[in-house]
Amino acid sequence: MIQFLKNTLISLWLVLAIFTTITLLSFNEYRVTEFGNYSLFNIDSDMLEPTFHEGDLVITKRVSPQKVEIGEDIFFYRSSSSAAVINVDTVVNKEEITETETTYYLQNGQTLSSEYAFGKVDQSKVIPYAGFVMSILQSKWGFMFAVIFPTILLFVYEIYSIIWEVKEEDKEN
Repeated sequence: MIQFLKNTLISLWLVLAIFTTITLLSFNEYRVTEFGNYSLFNIDSDMLEPTFHEGDLVITKRVSPQKVEIGEDIFFYRSSSSAAVINVDTVVNKEEITETETTYYLQNGQTLSSEYAFGKVDQSKVIPYAGFVMSILQSKWGFMFAVIFPTILLFVYEIYSIIWEVKEEDKEN
């Protein structure tokens, strides 16, 4: 029973460590995790309420500019000098520039290149409170204590076990 519990905990930690590492390695320039056409991001403020709440983890699929219709809410990056911010707004008009580039005219009066849009609100999935966990794991200290420190402990434990087994064999011989 104890061995089963130990193996289960190690397996869960391993999955968590691998997932966290992959999400960090998959950051784009706006610190949003991208897996192919899917984006994973944490809601870290109350700017997007009432639709999204602080601590939510949102998964959205990138859509081609032609599939965004007037009246739809889209996620987009708004960058400032300090950091990029994820915003949501409604498309009130759009203009196709090329086959892959479209300009969106948003309800708040902004003009947005489709390069900065990365998903539709109605096609997103929300996991409540998982964003809190992800933001902790993706922080420097969270990654160190959740991934690096346990890895070092397991490594030292394995070395200790090997040395202990070698000493036991020497005692028997």
